[in-house]
Amino acid sequence: RTEATKVTLFKFNRDKDFRRWRFPGGSWEDDELVRKPAQVDFRINVRNNAMFTGQVFDTYTGHAELICDLKKLNMRGFSGLVVRCLGDGKQYRMIFRTGPGDKNGVVYEATFATISGKWSTIRLPLVSFKPRSLSGSSVPRELEELDRSDVRQIKLEYRKPLSNPERDPGFFSLTLDYMKAYRTQDEADFVLVSCSKVTEAVNHRKHGREVDISEVAVMKYKGEESLRNSGISYCIVRSGQFTDQTGGRKALVLEQNTELGDKHISKSDLAEVCVSALQDPRARNVTFDAYEAQYAPTALSPSKDIGSMLEGLKPNS
Repeated sequence: RTEATKVTLFKFNRDKDFRRWRFPGGSWEDDELVRKPAQVDFRINVRNNAMFTGQVFDTYTGHAELICDLKKLNMRGFSGLVVRCLGDGKQYRMIFRTGPGDKNGVVYEATFATISGKWSTIRLPLVSFKPRSLSGSSVPRELEELDRSDVRQIKLEYRKPLSNPERDPGFFSLTLDYMKAYRTQDEADFVLVSCSKVTEAVNHRKHGREVDISEVAVMKYKGEESLRNSGISYCIVRSGQFTDQTGGRKALVLEQNTELGDKHISKSDLAEVCVSALQDPRARNVTFDAYEAQYAPTALSPSKDIGSMLEGLKPNS
């Protein structure tokens, strides 16, 4: 499903896409401040990936960049970019120039971190691109949000870190595979099965209780946070303990921030919840607990439909 929601902007092993990118000697806003221009190289390596490498010399204003000029890229209906890259452990910037922004000296930028020696799929939500005035003045209110319908240029940039830049020799290396745009959609892109121990840990912290939190709960929570910050639409299901019982024997309960205690859910019931969450817009960007009620549904207390239970849940802010 997620592949169908993406559109490839650049496949860097395609010559026509590779040649659309260039590296000038400096940035349009502060060329005159750079004492020694960066040394930049952009080429295809033996594995048919594009390599953006070089060295930035100036401590505070030095930078290296790749630029792709666009006639007018309309990104309405899209929520962000996906960049597949092999990093060096340093941070890079993605910068957009738009038609309205150019008239007022405003650009939009987002920062992303890389992992040294490891391929990563970086997601950059468009809402994470923040405006910056090239003159240093305040950004007009009407330009605070990126105009997705009129993107004129995409720039990839490296600068030395803000913390102790004088200690950084300025070398950088970023290998690029592709850049895609992912569409805005109503349903969740990804359903993550977490565990009820996370809810218990969050509630303990919220009420200031000093309790030992299991390593499993900590790692599960970190996984949840990574998904929430990824920029894709999601649903997080914190399940009770798995059982091998036949599904449908007991009523299901979907709740948020409850004190679960010792709760269970059959694997088949959990699978039904996950499939429903993947297809129901009401589950988009929602985190909830899923477990079995103590009793089987009856005529007086029937089992609720999963969709109706999702209706009452609140999305994460």
